[in-house]
Amino acid sequence: MSERRFADQFDDLRKGDYYSIPDERLGKIHYSKLATPAKGNIYIMKRFDNNQIAAMLSKELTDSQKYYRDNGYLILRKFIPESTIDAYLELRERLKLGQDSFKDDTSYVEHPEILNIVSYKPLMDVIRELHQCEMGLIFTLTGFQSTQRGWHQDAYLDPVEALPRLASWIACGKVDEDCGPFEFIPGSQRWLALNNNEINKFLKPDYRWPDRHRIRKPDAPGWGRIANP
Repeated sequence: MSERRFADQFDDLRKGDYYSIPDERLGKIHYSKLATPAKGNIYIMKRFDNNQIAAMLSKELTDSQKYYRDNGYLILRKFIPESTIDAYLELRERLKLGQDSFKDDTSYVEHPEILNIVSYKPLMDVIRELHQCEMGLIFTLTGFQSTQRGWHQDAYLDPVEALPRLASWIACGKVDEDCGPFEFIPGSQRWLALNNNEINKFLKPDYRWPDRHRIRKPDAPGWGRIANP
């Protein structure tokens, strides 16, 4: 299929409930086509120096939106149905995964038990409330233990024209201090961050996004390890 023909058919492709774009085609689709425009103009993630404007806009926000705007996160307790979580845990047991992840980060395409969690409609409703736009699923991280990553901002993964990004951390059981720390700095979503366009300026061509991320020698560090601020 030619690039022109693929682009022409893209609008029809995304009319379904779910769609998937091959990696080799993704670079040909502009970000503006991957999500619908915002439904409201409520500036959830933005703060205004003008107190009068800030107070006026705050009146339009729900309690969840206000908390999310100020802190950058929202906790939903006992949110995903236990039966949905149990089905996922049974799938992991059948596949004998133990603490390991699924074979790739798009296994939700193959396993509805994963998709039923990450596309749970009430969760989608909350995300829509917080960002006032439809958001697509990029990938899932399914390991049962900490990645042991240090402090970082995910903005380095995106170009300057990228649409908003949101991560959902979903617990499959009771979480206490013995589970290990999941750390986040409230309000850090408003800190300045480098996008991958800016980071690429400081890297040799062979180490730039996206080629170094997708194609690399087995023992060589990937783009994320090199560029992670």
